Amino acid sequence: MMWRHIKRGGLYEVLTHSASMQCSTHAACEKFFEGEPWTVYRDAHHPEKVYFRLTAEFLDGRFKEVAVSAHDVVHEIAYPAGWDEGKP
Repeated sequence: MMWRHIKRGGLYEVLTHSASMQCSTHAACEKFFEGEPWTVYRDAHHPEKVYFRLTAEFLDGRFKEVAVSAHDVVHEIAYPAGWDEGKP
């Protein structure tokens, strides 16, 4: 699934919306984050960049699911928004 960040326009591939977090080094971490589902996603242009966000936050309207193919992603990398393919 590909998602676009509404404010920044970045394109991301969601790996899962149901990751779990374990934290035993700080009580506040356990209290607030364990048991909550996390979304794991990576930058479509830089797949080595992986991010984690609470799923409720990810799905609150910050991101929109988009239908794009691998070709579209490659084209977007080669020709970023605002690029005029007809001019050098």
